[in-house]
Amino acid sequence: MSGPTAGKRSRLYGLTALAEHGLLRASAEEHLELLDAVPAGDTEAVRAVMTRHLGHVRGLWAKRPRE
Repeated sequence: MSGPTAGKRSRLYGLTALAEHGLLRASAEEHLELLDAVPAGDTEAVRAVMTRHLGHVRGLWAKRPRE
Protein backbone atom coordinates (compact mmCIF):
# COMPACT_ATOMS: atom_id res chain seq x y z
CA MET A 1 0.00 0.00 0.00
CA SER A 2 1.37 3.43 -0.89
CA GLY A 3 1.52 6.53 1.32
CA PRO A 4 -0.92 9.42 1.39
CA THR A 5 -1.58 11.33 -1.81
CA ALA A 6 -0.49 14.95 -2.15
CA GLY A 7 -4.06 16.06 -1.51
CA LYS A 8 -4.31 14.03 1.68
CA ARG A 9 -0.94 15.32 2.84
CA SER A 10 -1.99 18.93 2.26
CA ARG A 11 -5.22 18.39 4.23
CA LEU A 12 -3.24 16.82 7.07
CA TYR A 13 -0.84 19.77 7.00
CA GLY A 14 -3.78 22.14 7.16
CA LEU A 15 -5.25 20.38 10.19
CA THR A 16 -1.88 20.31 11.92
CA ALA A 17 -1.34 24.00 11.26
CA LEU A 18 -4.81 24.84 12.56
CA ALA A 19 -4.22 22.83 15.72
CA GLU A 20 -0.78 24.37 16.27
CA HIS A 21 -2.26 27.88 16.05
CA GLY A 22 -5.26 27.03 18.21
CA LEU A 23 -7.62 27.59 15.28
CA LEU A 24 -8.97 24.09 14.68
CA ARG A 25 -12.12 24.72 16.71
CA ALA A 26 -12.76 28.07 14.98
CA SER A 27 -12.37 26.41 11.58
CA ALA A 28 -14.79 23.63 12.55
CA GLU A 29 -17.27 26.23 13.80
CA GLU A 30 -17.04 28.04 10.44
CA HIS A 31 -17.89 24.75 8.72
CA LEU A 32 -20.91 24.36 10.99
CA GLU A 33 -22.01 27.92 10.20
CA LEU A 34 -21.83 27.04 6.50
CA LEU A 35 -23.85 23.87 7.05
CA ASP A 36 -26.59 26.04 8.55
CA ALA A 37 -26.42 28.92 6.06
CA VAL A 38 -26.24 27.00 2.77
CA PRO A 39 -29.47 24.97 3.07
CA ALA A 40 -31.22 28.03 4.54
CA GLY A 41 -30.33 29.94 1.37
CA ASP A 42 -28.69 32.70 3.41
CA THR A 43 -26.29 33.96 0.76
CA GLU A 44 -25.05 36.89 2.85
CA ALA A 45 -24.11 34.58 5.73
CA VAL A 46 -22.42 32.14 3.32
CA ARG A 47 -20.44 34.99 1.77
CA ALA A 48 -19.37 36.35 5.17
CA VAL A 49 -18.36 32.95 6.58
CA MET A 50 -16.48 31.92 3.43
CA THR A 51 -14.64 35.24 3.29
CA ARG A 52 -13.60 34.86 6.93
CA HIS A 53 -12.73 31.16 6.51
CA LEU A 54 -10.65 31.67 3.37
CA GLY A 55 -8.80 34.51 5.08
CA HIS A 56 -7.85 32.15 7.89
CA VAL A 57 -6.78 29.43 5.46
CA ARG A 58 -4.73 31.82 3.33
CA GLY A 59 -3.04 33.15 6.46
CA LEU A 60 -2.11 29.66 7.58
CA TRP A 61 -0.69 28.66 4.22
CA ALA A 62 1.34 31.86 4.21
CA LYS A 63 2.37 31.06 7.83
CA ARG A 64 0.66 34.29 8.97
CA PRO A 65 -2.53 33.33 10.80
CA ARG A 66 -5.14 36.06 10.87
CA GLU A 67 -7.13 37.08 13.92
